[in-house]
Amino acid sequence: PDTSNAQQPTVYYTVIDSQAVTLVVTNAYGCADTMQQYLTVSANPTAQATVADVCFGEPVVFSNSSFTQPSGSTLNYYWDLPGSDISSSTDSIPSPQYASVGIHQATLVAISGSGCADTVSLNFTIHPKPGAAFSAPLFCVGHSGEFSNLSFTVPGDSIVAYSWYFPGGQPSVSDSAEPTVIFTWPDTDFVSLTIENVFGCKDSVVQPLLVSARPVAAFNVADVCFGEIIQLNNQSYNNPASEPIQFNWVAPGASLSSSNQQDPQLTVPAHGSYAVTLVASAAAGCADT
Repeated sequence: PDTSNAQQPTVYYTVIDSQAVTLVVTNAYGCADTMQQYLTVSANPTAQATVADVCFGEPVVFSNSSFTQPSGSTLNYYWDLPGSDISSSTDSIPSPQYASVGIHQATLVAISGSGCADTVSLNFTIHPKPGAAFSAPLFCVGHSGEFSNLSFTVPGDSIVAYSWYFPGGQPSVSDSAEPTVIFTWPDTDFVSLTIENVFGCKDSVVQPLLVSARPVAAFNVADVCFGEIIQLNNQSYNNPASEPIQFNWVAPGASLSSSNQQDPQLTVPAHGSYAVTLVASAAAGCADT
């Protein structure tokens, strides 16, 4: 009201301005006294903010659009951020991080220079982040191998997308969970896997992969007369040629001068046909027979 006969009236002002307030006090005998005082009616600010859900481990990003009158007047802020790494902040736009997934609440108090305040509360969700992991078999040049996907996430979540990159591989990219790849040259390649869950949260892992040379086993031997020493001529090779090769010879029923020499000799106890097998192996374990 604009007038009141209450001892301590409550008044609501609708105009931002300096207002004159007059108090007239009259006693039982009709004697009166008057006092006048000016008070300032300040604008009440409007606390206004938004926030988006984020993935675990990422900072929460707020937008603060709080305002007051007159336009451009300075506002102070207080954020209550329970469960975060900073718990509270007086920044206009803080960037807290949270140690647990789930629904969290933040409260913003906007305070004008005259002390008037408004409050808004925001709810948002910290989504779980999946974990990317994989293992690989021994890869030999020219032979395909399948990657084992060991990625994981929490119960109730699921992985919906995979993105592989294989430098030097065929194919060089894949969106399969467990792709099969061929490498055509011995080298150490760095294979990467990026995964994404139903909330759009991603994780990546990069691992070195040794692609080993695979030797080609080959030899020749001439027919001989019984009693002669048989010479085994090893023609195996590796790519690149500088990679060493280990040999293992097997000749059931015959006697080898050595089972792991490059060019061993063979003797047989009787005339007839004998089977000779050579296994050529590279240092990493790739082999040919």
